[in-house]
Amino acid sequence: MNGLKKRIYPLALSPVLLLPVMAHAQFKPLTDDLMGNVTGQSGISIDMSARLSIGELRYQDDGSLAIRNIRLGGANKTEYFGSNWGAATHSGDRLDHLQLNIDVLSDGDLVLFAKPEPGFGQAVDFRLSTDEWVLQKSTGGDGTRLLNYLDMTGLALDLRMKVDNDSGHLLVESTFGIDDLDTEIGFLGIGIQDMKITGMSYFESLGEWGNVGLPDIGAELKLDIHTQDTLAQPNALAIDIVQFESDIDMPIITLGNGPSIGAVTINDLRLNNTSMVIYGHD
Repeated sequence: MNGLKKRIYPLALSPVLLLPVMAHAQFKPLTDDLMGNVTGQSGISIDMSARLSIGELRYQDDGSLAIRNIRLGGANKTEYFGSNWGAATHSGDRLDHLQLNIDVLSDGDLVLFAKPEPGFGQAVDFRLSTDEWVLQKSTGGDGTRLLNYLDMTGLALDLRMKVDNDSGHLLVESTFGIDDLDTEIGFLGIGIQDMKITGMSYFESLGEWGNVGLPDIGAELKLDIHTQDTLAQPNALAIDIVQFESDIDMPIITLGNGPSIGAVTINDLRLNNTSMVIYGHD
């Protein structure tokens, strides 16, 4: 392999992946009066409705990894974690009632904050699904299936991103809950159904208040993304997981076509102060 240029990193692709979302987004038209108000405001708000699909995402090295039929939109259901979470979570198959706020602060920092539109509750529903994840030789043709499929629904509570003007770091903070994740690890014959990723007090609050008490569903993620010089390569991509805290529930695990072999719960998972440095190699 000839270094970093031949690699495709999902993080680096994020602006590209946003393009089709923006192309399908339903923006509210700005009248002359509104345009006059925008220039005097400290920032811009964009109300979005979107549905994204990608036929295939391919990572090409000597061989390749292909992920087929990626779809991102609304969850198209009304209950999550056993409760109704309000109007913003009833968006059908579109990523609806999502407001993106953009500000440039006095110190030059660029801040983006995504949240539900005012009056539409405290969360936005989403669904992310794919077909197979398959390995291929350099000569082509499908080989081992890593995943037969991936399908997840959940709620996004907030997303904040900041490009720090002084340091050049990208800071990301997100609170989210995965209500239902199903997948099959094809080459191992392992199936996972109804998996949940939640806040770190989910099991405790569920036991004390039940679903009607709206348990703690928000896993917390904080990232610090920047370049970093290493002995192997200057300007490598560094991803610091400043904080990831959650509970995880896997009630159904299967082997082959058999029945469930049992359940796994992970209580009070903390993955904090973890660093990764990514770079190419020969």
